[in-house]
Amino acid sequence: MKNFFNFISWNWKKFETWQKIYIFAMFIQLAGWISPDPYSIPLIAIGLTIILSSMVKWFVWDSIKTSWKNYNKEKSQLFDTIKQSDLKS
Repeated sequence: MKNFFNFISWNWKKFETWQKIYIFAMFIQLAGWISPDPYSIPLIAIGLTIILSSMVKWFVWDSIKTSWKNYNKEKSQLFDTIKQSDLKS
């Protein structure tokens, strides 16, 4: 049994952050589904909020961040090209 828990711990450490967040949100969802009435709706809402906010981060924030890095890289390369062409003239 100890070996099994060591395996689970070892595997958990290998997961990325988004995978851990997703698993956590699924456990909250499951708790919401099996909870009595006054607790079920808030737990389900929390689980869905975690999942939806992760998706928004992935679709919006990460794509903007990548585009911003590419913009700065191209801008830097453009300035280098202009400098080199001025030196050749």
